[in-house]
Amino acid sequence: MNTEETEQLFANAYQYQPSYFPDGMAISIIKNDLQADLPWTFQLPFKGQKKYDHEPTDHSNGIKALTKAVFEYQNVATSAFLNHFKDEAAIAFRPSTRNWLTLIFDKNEQAKQKDFEELSLTVKY
Repeated sequence: MNTEETEQLFANAYQYQPSYFPDGMAISIIKNDLQADLPWTFQLPFKGQKKYDHEPTDHSNGIKALTKAVFEYQNVATSAFLNHFKDEAAIAFRPSTRNWLTLIFDKNEQAKQKDFEELSLTVKY
């Protein structure tokens, strides 16, 4: 999410200006050129939580908000990339024997989990 707290994280990010955005409204991208197996991280120029009337927000499983993303990676990541996230409580990178993403909703209050092996994804809520 684009908030005041994440501004410093994207201070030196590459600015991508899509042709469909107004001039000066760019997507900030933290590239990971030296470690291709880690994701590029981006921030849209819109601040705050967006809520659209046509999008469902009452989920049958009771989830409300994404509270953390944990990226597992196999190879040693460059410290320059990981240093971008060292103070971010909602984003974590962990060395692992696999490349995997875990999305945690509502701080895993329900203590439920679903693994999607084909997507290398775990969802906890």
